[in-house]
Amino acid sequence: MNFQKYHENILEILLEQRKNKADFTFTTRTMMDSKGRFKAGYWFRGNASYIFVSPYKKSDWKSKTQTIGYEIEFKDGEIKSIHIDIVFGSEDNKKHKDFYYKVLEACGEQGVEGKNYYKILFQSKDLKKTLNLFLTDYIPKIDELIKEFHLEDDFFLSPEEFQVQQKKVQEIKTNGLIPLNELEDDRTDEESSYWIFQGNPQLFDVETYLDSKNSITWKVSRYQNEITVGDIVLLWKSGENAGVYAEGIVTDAPSKHIKDDAPELWIDGKASDDTATTIKCAINLTKHFVFNPILRKKIQAEEWGKDISIIKNSQGTNFKITAQNYHSILSLFVEPFDKDMNIILYGPPGTGKTYNTLYKTLEIIEGISIDKLKDLNRSELQKRFDKYKAEGQISFTTFHQTFSYEDFIEGIKPLSIGGDISYDIEPGIFQTIATAAETNWRDSLNSMEKDFTTVWKSLTESLESEEEAIIIPTTQGQFKIYEVTQKTIRFEKQNRSRRHTLSVNSLRRYFRNPEELETLGGLKTYYKALIVHLKTKKIANPGLQEKLKPYVLIIDEINRGNISKIFGELITLIESDKRLGMENEITVTLPYSKELFGVPPNLVIIGTMNTADRSIALMDTALRRRFTFIEIIPQPELLGEFLGNNLPINLNSILTVINQRIEYLYDRDHTIGHAYLLNVYSKEELDNVMKNKIIPLLQEYFYDDWEKIQIILGDHYKQFSNDSADSTDFDSGINKYRFIQSRSVNEVTVLGFNHDEIDDNQTEYKIGVDFDIFCYQKIYKKAVYQEISKKLLNE
Repeated sequence: MNFQKYHENILEILLEQRKNKADFTFTTRTMMDSKGRFKAGYWFRGNASYIFVSPYKKSDWKSKTQTIGYEIEFKDGEIKSIHIDIVFGSEDNKKHKDFYYKVLEACGEQGVEGKNYYKILFQSKDLKKTLNLFLTDYIPKIDELIKEFHLEDDFFLSPEEFQVQQKKVQEIKTNGLIPLNELEDDRTDEESSYWIFQGNPQLFDVETYLDSKNSITWKVSRYQNEITVGDIVLLWKSGENAGVYAEGIVTDAPSKHIKDDAPELWIDGKASDDTATTIKCAINLTKHFVFNPILRKKIQAEEWGKDISIIKNSQGTNFKITAQNYHSILSLFVEPFDKDMNIILYGPPGTGKTYNTLYKTLEIIEGISIDKLKDLNRSELQKRFDKYKAEGQISFTTFHQTFSYEDFIEGIKPLSIGGDISYDIEPGIFQTIATAAETNWRDSLNSMEKDFTTVWKSLTESLESEEEAIIIPTTQGQFKIYEVTQKTIRFEKQNRSRRHTLSVNSLRRYFRNPEELETLGGLKTYYKALIVHLKTKKIANPGLQEKLKPYVLIIDEINRGNISKIFGELITLIESDKRLGMENEITVTLPYSKELFGVPPNLVIIGTMNTADRSIALMDTALRRRFTFIEIIPQPELLGEFLGNNLPINLNSILTVINQRIEYLYDRDHTIGHAYLLNVYSKEELDNVMKNKIIPLLQEYFYDDWEKIQIILGDHYKQFSNDSADSTDFDSGINKYRFIQSRSVNEVTVLGFNHDEIDDNQTEYKIGVDFDIFCYQKIYKKAVYQEISKKLLNE
């Protein structure tokens, strides 16, 4: 049986589908394998027992194939069955699982919780008929679900990715298919070709080149006949900060016809040796690490890193690496979840700063844009937010004048045990979430970090289950661990002393770098014995590697606290490049616990700031320099044109004009947010907001300068075109149409005589009791003043 014909027939059907639907794409093999299938014209995944075809690119590592696709199974060279495969064995994201169950429903299958491999059988064994049915009846439904769940980037091939795959297929066809013996009946995944290409910054500006381009060329001095289209390349800069600065895919095989595309970047006039015999390949960059490279020293620190070809011998331009090498190197990359790890949402009161922290937090944690989140049900989003908060992934606090370092980082707190008072070091809200984030970050790393987490968890679980303390032998005797907290190990020495404690963070560091123990003082014996104990524990089931998760600390009213007092020495540590694992990593020794502390790279800080309380110009300079400020401005356009049941009061216009007047008389930091009027649906609700919220806010802004408040609300007598001063009566005349009523008061009437040093007349103000509809309309509609004049004349 010539299996290549099946692949060719399938390819023709798919390309015909693309003619009819220009945006249709599909996945072919992308890498050469040791059995030579691709060069023999086996365009899709599979072997003598199956062919798997998919329009999608998302893979499932447990099945070593795509997750959704069309599959033909063979037996003895003949078609045994044709079915749709839906596989999600390695998926642990609930949202993604929900998507797969919806796909099953769309395909006529009822998903079962816990089951993650489905075959939906076609009755026919006709390849053309069933494949066309798959493409026309099933794929459109699945595509819609992908869009509904916002998974386009995970599943759809980009035009560029599709072209790279098709170019490689055409290249093989042009060069001629290589005959292949009968294939083994197995399902082993393709073996990929992976490379490291090195550039010397003393000769060429490698960083600028990799940062400024998406397509590059690179010299190939070795392996010229092995490097081919579709191969994966890590681009390496040599020198003092050597390491991986970008990743790419080969789009044109090595050739002497490919020319240098950046001759201007050669240093000090050094020319490229781009002669007629120089061989280069073309590469599309798929990832840029220039501002956060995977450094050589980080790779070298790993046990497996010592076997990487470029580490063993750095002389050369092109280095071959294995798939395992490639994945191990990329596992060291810590990608920030947000370009800005420290954010402040600032703006006037009522603009929804705290309200928007929910959207910003979910955007960081779930990777869904705020625009898309705002299209979803708010109550459902709140449930998701609360779930992350309950799991410790989100923490919330509010700064105030008495908030301290001890509340935020760590402090000594009194404890009452059996009537006796003792004092213990207690972590603050920042240290608590930073520790949780650091634990997750370290767990997401491989090898030694994962080993520590596993054995440490085993030890703490055994401590909880045993009635007595855990005994740890030392070279001179033993000690007992009787309690473990998130940060501290409490132990008892042989002499019954419990004066000292050990740090979990320090133990983790010494477990990874035991040579650091030699610089330690008297506690070295206990750390060393505990590390020996942990390393001799057997790991029955280490489990899967932890997934890196973002953690978010929300600080409401961040500008109301004393920043230097609250953050202390940690203000420097929150900078992106000074976090744990980053190029300029900094740790400090905490004053109470004496533990080393650093801020992990997966902790995002979101603050809110009311500009009416304090302007940005007066913000703590240290904080202002380390945070990205995002302005949240009033949005009158969110308010309706009519109030309630078509009552002609335009809330949009009212807020717009009030804010224009405030900005003119004061500044934009003291404008009024739309949230005050957002849920107002009746005249009674509007009166209540105006009387109890907006007017008191204006009183605060203008320090009871009632004349300015009148101007802002359209109540000034000159706005009424009334040239005379105020009348002597409240609740009559124009006062009936004012929020802030005023009247002229005579000195003699009040005091009973005329004092030479006191003004003869003064103005008295009061807030109206009932607000007429004209009160509101006149704010934004000048013609209403004429209507009011007519009413007053007719009274």
